[in-house]
Amino acid sequence: MRDVSNWEITGFGENSTLEKYEMLSPEEDHYIMKFPRYFNGNRTNWEDVNEIIAAKVAKLLNIKVVDAEIAYHNERRGCLMKHFRFQWKAEAAETASSLLSAEFGDEYDELQNSDLKNEELMLKLFSLFERFSLSEKLRKDFVFMNLFDILIGNQDRHAHNWQVLFINQVPTFGPLYDNGASLGWQLPEEQIKQQLQSTKKMNKFYKNTKVKIGMDNKESPRINGKQVLRYLATNYYHECMLFFDRLEQFKIEILWKYLETFPLLSETRKQFVAELIRFRRMKMIEAFKEVVI
Repeated sequence: MRDVSNWEITGFGENSTLEKYEMLSPEEDHYIMKFPRYFNGNRTNWEDVNEIIAAKVAKLLNIKVVDAEIAYHNERRGCLMKHFRFQWKAEAAETASSLLSAEFGDEYDELQNSDLKNEELMLKLFSLFERFSLSEKLRKDFVFMNLFDILIGNQDRHAHNWQVLFINQVPTFGPLYDNGASLGWQLPEEQIKQQLQSTKKMNKFYKNTKVKIGMDNKESPRINGKQVLRYLATNYYHECMLFFDRLEQFKIEILWKYLETFPLLSETRKQFVAELIRFRRMKMIEAFKEVVI
């Protein structure tokens, strides 16, 4: 774990609920460091650690994701990530939110402020994406992002949390970042023990998954994850087949070996993360087969 206290701070992250530094390493490589929010003793927060574990899961699925590691700045723990705009040599980067707002104006903004939820909101947001001028170029990665978020239980994939990079003026789906509000990030130790001991509780946790599908900027997710999976399986069959082929090949034992050596986490939480991925992987594969067979 690196100490980056002496690194130059060049800026501060935008559109983020978490404190972020933009930093320059002694080798003049660009990084972003994200710090977990502070809670009182009644809640836990593993958002920075889970960002790193989620990145490992994404890499095992061969999904583009930030390079992330634990680091310390003036004794504060955080998640240190390579700044992917510089890493990918993009001349520009835009969040999905800014692109959608520019293209759809009031229509997009009204959906953000509406009281719609679940299927009604999901259908309107997917319809908007399908009319988006870049949708065909981004289609596969957009589907992968949403299925990945269901797998890890990511609650915070709003439209500020994915970007389009412009590399030699060609729009490209950027690597996934801000994946940390996932993997039971706020569950205290006693609750994860109960989850591990009860298939019923694990199933309820999966069934209650809410997501933002990369389109909804409301603070709390409003769309049921199982509905999203069914919609994708029905309307993006080819892209889903590619993802589920990778998910079928996913080696949970490789993830477990990684978690075994991971610092900071208790043995119980390591077991919980591994079981969470194993269980949700199984449920997603079952749900996909129910739709396509």
